[in-house]
Amino acid sequence: MSSLGSTVLGMQPPARALRGLRVAAHIFTCGLVLISCSKAPTDPRDGYDLEDAAELQPSIVEALTAANAALALDGQFILRPSWEKSAASPGPQLVPVYLLRRRHRTSPVEKSLDGARKALEAFRSELAKTKVDPRYENCSDADPCAALIYQGSRFADLVRAVYEEFSAVDSAATESACGCVMLMEEDLKKFEVIVGPSIVSGAPNVPVTWFVVWYILHEVGHLAPSYRLQPSASWAELYHRTQSGLNEKQREEMRADAYAAAVLGKACFGSPQGVRDVVGSACLGLAIQGMQLFFYGLFDKTEEGLKRQYLNDGKAHPNTLMRLLAMNVVMTNGDKSAVRLLSDFVDNREALAARLVSSRFQTTP
Repeated sequence: MSSLGSTVLGMQPPARALRGLRVAAHIFTCGLVLISCSKAPTDPRDGYDLEDAAELQPSIVEALTAANAALALDGQFILRPSWEKSAASPGPQLVPVYLLRRRHRTSPVEKSLDGARKALEAFRSELAKTKVDPRYENCSDADPCAALIYQGSRFADLVRAVYEEFSAVDSAATESACGCVMLMEEDLKKFEVIVGPSIVSGAPNVPVTWFVVWYILHEVGHLAPSYRLQPSASWAELYHRTQSGLNEKQREEMRADAYAAAVLGKACFGSPQGVRDVVGSACLGLAIQGMQLFFYGLFDKTEEGLKRQYLNDGKAHPNTLMRLLAMNVVMTNGDKSAVRLLSDFVDNREALAARLVSSRFQTTP
């Protein structure tokens, strides 16, 4: 998703996302694919046509404070904003965090944000006048009748439009040469436009800070290659099923996910009250992000929509909703409700994949 912000319900970021940051997006490039890093820059701004951004700095500083409170429980890493200089000192590994933007992109960025807003407005307008067809309301997502659930709706096109607006978002990445994390300001803005507005009437919008904590901890997970998740017996087999069919890079993304979830879970549920006070609402960020994105995916029951929601749609990242549900299990250390949600998703995912495979071998009479 890079990190989580890279995808929506299994839709993976296109190759155009974060042009020039391929080194950044492939953490541990030297070790994983044996590419020489002798010429890799130690400053991520060098050679990538990037410059420092400032608008979201207050939000990033708030997120770093929360993330550092969680990381301090293990004492392995400490995060520092790149715009605040500090001398090296013994102790945890210092990880600079850069807030960057692409040079000469002001107009396209505003146009992109406007496109995202319009896509969501159209979605919400359609939501107000859509009804469930009672004949198909009991269809599961793995059933062929799922596409008929919503009567007279244009949701398939509208949800696809939201996905397309989101598909270029690549909010965070890790640069192995400098051991740092990069946050892309314009992509964080776009993410906030799509996921920030509450789907619950009267509830407050979700600040980008809550999500940035997760993105940063995920990227730090890439800098901790020795970390390995040790699931308990009650959900080890289920977690193993989420790994089925994943390539090496996708497994690395889920390993970094597990690191982030374990770190924040310890801070949210197993730490002194003072730490929980600092981490604060970031503990809710994962659940809210999952609900927001799952909500949009509910309304596209076409075959293509279900593929986006349940299956892997690229080689770079695993399915996003599965990642969110798996992280929720790790964060809560196998809470029964969290395990059930992941289990239901994996069951539907496997049933849908089997149905699609079977349909390829059926011939028309």
